[in-house]
Amino acid sequence: MKLDDLYNLSRDECFERIKGESLSQAKRGLCIGALILIIFLFGLYVWHDFEPSLVPICDFSVGCLAAACIAVNNLLFLHRLDSLSTPELLLHQYKKRFNNDRKAICFALIGGLIFNIRLWEDIINFNWGWLVIELTLFGVLIVGLIYAYFKEYDDTALNGVLTRRDEEIIGRLEDLVEKK
Repeated sequence: MKLDDLYNLSRDECFERIKGESLSQAKRGLCIGALILIIFLFGLYVWHDFEPSLVPICDFSVGCLAAACIAVNNLLFLHRLDSLSTPELLLHQYKKRFNNDRKAICFALIGGLIFNIRLWEDIINFNWGWLVIELTLFGVLIVGLIYAYFKEYDDTALNGVLTRRDEEIIGRLEDLVEKK
């Protein structure tokens, strides 16, 4: 649909079109979360048979948990979507869905850094030369990810994270809210 055709739609027609696009984005997020969960579960199964070590199992478990959170979050959004009757509610739920997905990704990255096999090998083998540098780097990264985890939705903070389609949906929903 061309942009000129979008401006000719009524407020309700535009809202229903945005609702449909939100539905497709949530389905896409659900499929991606489920696919990543299956990959992590398969990796956990293979790694557990290959080398039964606690650190990689914890790393895969954190990835499984984050992927499951993304899948469940998008599934809940899909269930709520039919009951959303105003652009304000849809905008709020869409931002909430995106924030929860972002927090799950931050959680997975924090877990990936904490359960880094190379870092634990350096700690166990007392390789102090690189250990101080690695611990400093990992500490800074973890603090940054924790900050990103607790930061609420902000247009400036998410410019590089949002997809173009998400930006368009949020922008059009904000336009609908302002037109009211």
